[in-house]
Amino acid sequence: MSRFLLILVLSSFLVLPWARAQVPTDSTLLAQTTSKKSFHPVPKRALLFALIPGGGQVYNRKYWKVPLVYAGLGFSTYMIIDNKKKFNRYDQARKYRLDGDPTTVDEFVGLYSTEALFKVRGVYDKNLQVAYIWTGVIYSLSLVDAFVDAHLSNFDVGDDLSIQVQPSTLGGMGFGMSALVRF
Repeated sequence: MSRFLLILVLSSFLVLPWARAQVPTDSTLLAQTTSKKSFHPVPKRALLFALIPGGGQVYNRKYWKVPLVYAGLGFSTYMIIDNKKKFNRYDQARKYRLDGDPTTVDEFVGLYSTEALFKVRGVYDKNLQVAYIWTGVIYSLSLVDAFVDAHLSNFDVGDDLSIQVQPSTLGGMGFGMSALVRF
């Protein structure tokens, strides 16, 4: 478990961009580098960043979402590990009870009947499968979030977007409603 956490922490440092470029001293280069560049996601790069959990969020420059992705995947991974250990424990006890050898005694003798032991084993098996599903759902949501965020990055949300609905006259023939949409 500690090896997994160490790998998780070290890989998160690889994802974050810590390197900085040198500051140019020429005034023309300074003007070019300080101007805000438009960001257009490239699908090929986005696909590569999909292989790293949270990579799409880093690529889209939404760094605050990365801890949310890793927290969700970390919790679901913890649930997989915990339920797998408990499932294996009860599965081994089930095997000891079914082998027919009176010298092999499981640790739950006197605590659970054979039927109850099978039910508890089934509960941990179900929880394990649900944890696997949640891991896939969380990873898929991070991919969908990165994809949608990349496509909506160029969406205009300026102050000049408006819609006005107002009554109007129809050239002396009557009244109506008009909608004015400004972009």
